[in-house]
Amino acid sequence: MIKFKARDGRAPQELAAMDLEAFLGDRKRKRHYIQVMFETIAPGYDAFTRFFSFGMDKKWKELLLAEAEKRTPKNAFILDLACGTGDLGIELARWTRASRAVGLDFLTRSLTRTAIRQVRRASFTNRMVCSGDK
Repeated sequence: MIKFKARDGRAPQELAAMDLEAFLGDRKRKRHYIQVMFETIAPGYDAFTRFFSFGMDKKWKELLLAEAEKRTPKNAFILDLACGTGDLGIELARWTRASRAVGLDFLTRSLTRTAIRQVRRASFTNRMVCSGDK
Protein backbone atom coordinates (compact mmCIF):
# COMPACT_ATOMS: atom_id res chain seq x y z
CA MET A 1 0.00 0.00 0.00
CA ILE A 2 1.24 3.48 -0.86
CA LYS A 3 0.96 6.06 1.91
CA PHE A 4 0.78 9.69 0.91
CA LYS A 5 2.32 12.22 3.22
CA ALA A 6 3.65 15.73 2.94
CA ARG A 7 7.38 15.53 2.34
CA ASP A 8 8.66 18.67 0.72
CA GLY A 9 5.32 19.22 -1.00
CA ARG A 10 1.84 20.01 0.28
CA ALA A 11 -0.22 17.72 2.47
CA PRO A 12 -2.71 15.61 0.48
CA GLN A 13 -5.40 16.56 3.01
CA GLU A 14 -5.27 20.14 1.70
CA LEU A 15 -6.20 18.92 -1.76
CA ALA A 16 -8.87 16.54 -0.45
CA ALA A 17 -10.53 19.36 1.49
CA MET A 18 -11.08 21.44 -1.66
CA ASP A 19 -14.51 21.36 -3.30
CA LEU A 20 -13.62 20.05 -6.76
CA GLU A 21 -16.67 21.47 -8.55
CA ALA A 22 -16.31 24.90 -6.97
CA PHE A 23 -12.61 25.15 -7.79
CA LEU A 24 -12.83 23.81 -11.34
CA GLY A 25 -15.86 25.97 -12.13
CA ASP A 26 -14.02 29.21 -11.37
CA ARG A 27 -11.05 30.11 -13.58
CA LYS A 28 -8.95 31.75 -10.86
CA ARG A 29 -9.69 29.08 -8.29
CA LYS A 30 -8.99 26.36 -10.88
CA ARG A 31 -5.42 27.59 -11.26
CA HIS A 32 -4.97 27.41 -7.48
CA TYR A 33 -6.44 23.88 -7.37
CA ILE A 34 -4.12 22.67 -10.12
CA GLN A 35 -1.13 24.24 -8.40
CA VAL A 36 -1.96 22.56 -5.08
CA MET A 37 -2.56 19.24 -6.86
CA PHE A 38 0.81 19.25 -8.61
CA GLU A 39 2.67 20.51 -5.54
CA THR A 40 1.12 17.60 -3.65
CA ILE A 41 2.20 14.93 -6.14
CA ALA A 42 5.51 16.46 -7.32
CA PRO A 43 7.79 15.07 -4.59
CA GLY A 44 6.86 11.47 -5.40
CA TYR A 45 5.92 11.84 -9.06
CA ASP A 46 8.90 10.06 -10.61
CA ALA A 47 8.79 7.16 -8.14
CA PHE A 48 5.02 6.82 -8.56
CA THR A 49 5.33 6.80 -12.36
CA ARG A 50 7.99 4.09 -12.18
CA PHE A 51 5.83 2.03 -9.82
CA PHE A 52 2.51 2.58 -11.59
CA SER A 53 3.93 1.70 -15.03
CA PHE A 54 5.70 -1.37 -13.64
CA GLY A 55 8.99 0.20 -14.74
CA MET A 56 7.88 0.48 -18.37
CA ASP A 57 8.23 4.29 -18.30
CA LYS A 58 12.01 3.84 -18.45
CA LYS A 59 11.75 2.01 -21.78
CA TRP A 60 9.23 4.54 -23.18
CA LYS A 61 11.61 7.37 -22.35
CA GLU A 62 14.56 5.53 -23.91
CA LEU A 63 12.59 5.03 -27.13
CA LEU A 64 11.60 8.71 -27.18
CA LEU A 65 15.18 9.82 -26.52
CA ALA A 66 16.59 7.55 -29.22
CA GLU A 67 14.14 8.94 -31.78
CA ALA A 68 14.83 12.52 -30.70
CA GLU A 69 18.56 11.91 -30.99
CA LYS A 70 18.06 10.89 -34.64
CA ARG A 71 15.86 13.87 -35.50
CA THR A 72 17.47 16.72 -33.57
CA PRO A 73 19.95 18.94 -35.43
CA LYS A 74 23.40 19.72 -34.02
CA ASN A 75 23.58 22.49 -31.43
CA ALA A 76 19.81 22.48 -30.98
CA PHE A 77 18.01 24.67 -28.49
CA ILE A 78 15.55 22.63 -26.44
CA LEU A 79 12.53 24.14 -24.71
CA ASP A 80 10.92 21.75 -22.25
CA LEU A 81 7.44 23.14 -21.53
CA ALA A 82 5.77 21.95 -18.33
CA CYS A 83 9.07 20.31 -17.47
CA GLY A 84 7.93 19.19 -14.02
CA THR A 85 10.75 17.32 -12.32
CA GLY A 86 12.94 17.72 -15.41
CA ASP A 87 13.91 14.10 -15.85
CA LEU A 88 13.01 13.93 -19.52
CA GLY A 89 14.33 17.37 -20.50
CA ILE A 90 17.70 16.79 -18.85
CA GLU A 91 18.12 13.46 -20.58
CA LEU A 92 16.93 14.90 -23.90
CA ALA A 93 19.54 17.66 -23.67
CA ARG A 94 22.23 15.11 -22.85
CA TRP A 95 21.28 12.60 -25.56
CA THR A 96 21.00 15.21 -28.30
CA ARG A 97 24.04 17.22 -27.20
CA ALA A 98 21.93 20.37 -27.27
CA SER A 99 23.72 23.69 -27.13
CA ARG A 100 21.18 24.96 -24.61
CA ALA A 101 18.07 23.69 -22.87
CA VAL A 102 15.43 25.58 -20.93
CA GLY A 103 12.87 23.96 -18.66
CA LEU A 104 9.72 25.96 -17.99
CA ASP A 105 7.06 25.12 -15.42
CA PHE A 106 4.63 27.10 -13.28
CA LEU A 107 5.51 25.18 -10.10
CA THR A 108 8.52 26.46 -8.21
CA ARG A 109 8.81 23.24 -6.17
CA SER A 110 9.09 21.12 -9.31
CA LEU A 111 11.73 23.46 -10.69
CA THR A 112 13.71 23.21 -7.47
CA ARG A 113 13.72 19.42 -7.88
CA THR A 114 14.77 19.89 -11.52
CA ALA A 115 17.69 22.10 -10.52
CA ILE A 116 18.81 19.64 -7.83
CA ARG A 117 18.61 16.76 -10.30
CA GLN A 118 20.64 18.75 -12.81
CA VAL A 119 23.39 19.45 -10.27
CA ARG A 120 23.50 15.80 -9.18
CA ARG A 121 23.91 14.58 -12.75
CA ALA A 122 26.35 17.38 -13.62
CA SER A 123 26.40 16.09 -17.18
CA PHE A 124 24.77 19.07 -18.82
CA THR A 125 25.67 22.60 -17.85
CA ASN A 126 23.77 24.67 -20.42
CA ARG A 127 20.39 24.07 -18.82
CA MET A 128 18.27 26.67 -17.14
CA VAL A 129 14.95 26.35 -15.35
CA CYS A 130 12.37 29.14 -15.26
CA SER A 131 9.08 29.58 -13.50
CA GLY A 132 6.23 30.97 -15.51
CA ASP A 133 2.60 30.81 -16.44
CA LYS A 134 0.87 32.30 -19.50
